[in-house]
Amino acid sequence: MFGGEFLPPSHVKLFEEVFGTRQIYSLYGSAETGIWAWCDYSRLPSLFTVIDGLIVETNEPDADGYGGLVVSNLFRKRFPVFRYNTGDIGKWIEIDGQLYLELKGREKRSFMFNECNYELDDFNEVFSDVERFQIQIAPHEGHTSIKFMLVTGLTRAEKDEYVKLKLQQLNKVFGYKVKNLEVLAGADLDLYTNATTGKTPAIVDHRV
Repeated sequence: MFGGEFLPPSHVKLFEEVFGTRQIYSLYGSAETGIWAWCDYSRLPSLFTVIDGLIVETNEPDADGYGGLVVSNLFRKRFPVFRYNTGDIGKWIEIDGQLYLELKGREKRSFMFNECNYELDDFNEVFSDVERFQIQIAPHEGHTSIKFMLVTGLTRAEKDEYVKLKLQQLNKVFGYKVKNLEVLAGADLDLYTNATTGKTPAIVDHRV
């Protein structure tokens, strides 16, 4: 049993090999709200069941139904909360008559990577000289890959040194040399655009 949004497949494999783990559950909550949901991570890793008696609302959902999660937990007698904005993004889905909350991640200006949460402001130095950018996160061979796409005008001769500099800046933010980290830079990058909304988000998370 663990707390958090993502457990990389490599960690699951390690638990299975070392401890013989056959069933994993995930609890979800925070210091402000308490625990308010759980999931059968071995069967439905991104779908959470809200604990009976707690209220979770999706605030201002987008065209896909995803909205900010607002939690009310009045069972906590010492520190009850009413309509607390968690900063998480999710939507309600129904499977075989059972309602589940599908978590998409953090709010649009933050993301979780390798068990840590990062804000876009953490990367101000990286983005200081670009016209536009997009961060793409995706599963990759049992791990997680992260790609920084930086739209900026560069000559072919400048590109290699520029990418090298950006990799150094990124590893400084993360605090270690990140595996499966890629930087693409140039004026004609193919940024992901949501087919429904027509928007090009700053963060694209393909893990859920």
